[in-house]
Amino acid sequence: MSDTPQFRLPQRPVTGQRDGRVVILIVLVLIMIGIQLFGMYRRGVFSAQQIDHSSTRRADRWSVDGLKSVAMKLEDRNLMSAAAEAWSEYLTLAAPPANEAAAIELRIGKLRQTAGDFERALAALYRAEQLASGNDQKLMDQIGDRIRECFQAMGRYGDLTRETAARTSLNPAQNGLSGGAVVAQIGDDKVTLADFDRLVQERIDAAIAARPGASPAEIDLMRRQIEGSLADPKAREQQLQEIVTARVLAAEARKAGLHESDAFRRELLMISESLLGSRLMSRVVGERATVTPADVERFFAANKDRYTEQASAKIAHIVCATKEAADEVLAKLDAGESFDGLAKAYSMDAATKDKGGVLDSPLTESGDMVPGVGKNADLHAAIWKLEAGAVLPEPQESAKGWEVIKLLEKRAAREIKLDDVRDEVEADVRDARRQEVAQQYVQELMATHRVQFFPQALTGGARRDSRTSDDGRTSEAATQPAKK
Repeated sequence: MSDTPQFRLPQRPVTGQRDGRVVILIVLVLIMIGIQLFGMYRRGVFSAQQIDHSSTRRADRWSVDGLKSVAMKLEDRNLMSAAAEAWSEYLTLAAPPANEAAAIELRIGKLRQTAGDFERALAALYRAEQLASGNDQKLMDQIGDRIRECFQAMGRYGDLTRETAARTSLNPAQNGLSGGAVVAQIGDDKVTLADFDRLVQERIDAAIAARPGASPAEIDLMRRQIEGSLADPKAREQQLQEIVTARVLAAEARKAGLHESDAFRRELLMISESLLGSRLMSRVVGERATVTPADVERFFAANKDRYTEQASAKIAHIVCATKEAADEVLAKLDAGESFDGLAKAYSMDAATKDKGGVLDSPLTESGDMVPGVGKNADLHAAIWKLEAGAVLPEPQESAKGWEVIKLLEKRAAREIKLDDVRDEVEADVRDARRQEVAQQYVQELMATHRVQFFPQALTGGARRDSRTSDDGRTSEAATQPAKK
């Protein structure tokens, strides 16, 4: 072996094998780093989510409890509308079971009913009814009572009738009172029972609006009276005929283009002005025509003669077919037979014969009206002159036949106490106050609009020309008709 150093370059390994190992190593390192980073990320996200969910649950819990507390406090302070809103928010956030939600909706309905918000009260009550689904009969009865009270308070007696029928019928759709029942059809346009009730209600509202200043009791009475008059099926059918006829005529008029004519526009303008004036007067009179108990007492004291019960008499009669029969009855009375017995045996008046001929309506001291007979001043005077228990000596001819008349008793005139006629007096005061307010308001408007009238000009006489100066004062100058 030679001692001379051997200087050789190291041999290079095969290139493909070395590069492959390096790449694999780098990839493994990157994978490990990625796994570690992903684990750290997951731990951080989950921790944040847990913190967020925990805080959300705490916030939701606080909101639910807080809303309930606020709702109860508002309710305790008699802030009904605000309490209803708070309970509604609570219901949305708490999402309680159906039976609990039904009770809360009923509570909301009661609050809105007390606040006078009857439509929204009904919405809550119907939601309560749907949630209860008949499972709690006591709750269903409460809901039904409240619904009927709301319809009654709104004066919606037609809807109230259908509501009551629906609750007392096993199948309201079959009893003809379903709101969806078709009561008329105009071409393809159907008029349902609900449509009809709404249209009738609008007519009733218009009739009430024409009497401004009416008290709530008077308004309710008017609604009841009108609804009562429509309880008869024939009356309701007539109303339906009128509504449908008006629609058909209007449709035909539009087809003919009458709604585009100048004459129609002028008439519509006049009607709209009249209607606007009526609405304004209704509002003003309604606001100003207030009546206090003191007003009622003063009016009664000043008009006591209007509320005095005048003298009256109670009479009985026996109606006979001929004068001869009536004379025979008078003879029997003279012989001592009782008027009561003879009336039952001989009278032709089926309405009174079994009551001994007694007439329900009294004979008043003033006027000329005789109950059972009609207007007859001479007969009225003759009966009034009788003593109690006396019979007219001669039979009297009437439209029914020949009358034998007896005066049973007389009642003297008497003063009536205010408490006995308070409602009547209050109604009279309201009428008087309405007229007074309307006149005063018109006079105010006439002055505000500086209205002047020149009636002489209507007949061609002298008129007064009105001129307004810069300072707003009005001067008048007499003007004679122009000479020809």
